[in-house]
Amino acid sequence: MNRWTFLFILMLGCFISVLSTCTLPPNAAPPDTVTLVTISGPAASATTAVRPTAMTLPSSPTPFPTRTASPTPPAAATTTATTIPTPTAPSVNCLERIPGDGLLTLVTREFGLSRDYVPKDLVPLSDYFSNNVTLGYPTEVRAVIVEPLQQVIEAMQADGLSPQIISGFRSYSAQSLALQKWLEQYPDWARNLSAPPGHSEHQLGTTVDFGSPELKYMIGDENIQFHPAFAQTGEGQWLANHAPEYGFTMSYPADAFERTAFYHEPWHYRYVGPELALTLAADNLTISEYLQQEQPQPCLVK
Repeated sequence: MNRWTFLFILMLGCFISVLSTCTLPPNAAPPDTVTLVTISGPAASATTAVRPTAMTLPSSPTPFPTRTASPTPPAAATTTATTIPTPTAPSVNCLERIPGDGLLTLVTREFGLSRDYVPKDLVPLSDYFSNNVTLGYPTEVRAVIVEPLQQVIEAMQADGLSPQIISGFRSYSAQSLALQKWLEQYPDWARNLSAPPGHSEHQLGTTVDFGSPELKYMIGDENIQFHPAFAQTGEGQWLANHAPEYGFTMSYPADAFERTAFYHEPWHYRYVGPELALTLAADNLTISEYLQQEQPQPCLVK
């Protein structure tokens, strides 16, 4: 062994001895870099490598998101069958029918009133109108229509007309006498011209028959009071155009026989209130048609 080889072995042993005595403090963090010694040939060279930084893991793993269950469809709505109430059959016979104080009592040739029915609030027109209007007849009407009737008469007079009120309330017995009178004069037509007792709107006390002094000249009969030509008089035309504004409706208009079973009575007006009277005029309905559409059957027909 030559001198240089011996010297190299001696130096290498010392180097290993030194490394074995170099220790890190107990709590010291490992260095970020480590010097690696590469021995190759006679000279040693050193390279520096970076120690990889440790990956910090979370203390507890984040759970995967829970999959939302498909929404539960709402329960189908339970359909409740709609029960249409069966119209209550009337229990009162028309011959015993006593209506209340309302303005909308149905009276036709089919549905009548008791012979005992008389409105409770009848008042004489002579207390409110002159003889030029009442012609001296002891006419009565229900108090509820006096004010609108006064408004009608005053408006017609303001337009230069001479309205008359020939008939108002007519009791069951008075209607019997009227029918008898017509039977004596016009036996073939009487039942078309006059309602049977108990089946006249006049028994309600809210119906009036208007007259005109023009009529006797038009017909050539001094005693004429009721005639279809009333529709051509000034009073008849005014009423046809303006009566609904004051709450009065013509019960039996022209060309309505199939709907009312009464011939044209252009003088016959019934008070039902302005709102309904205007509706009837706009819809070309009679009061009897309207009431039969809107109300149940009022009484039992014998």
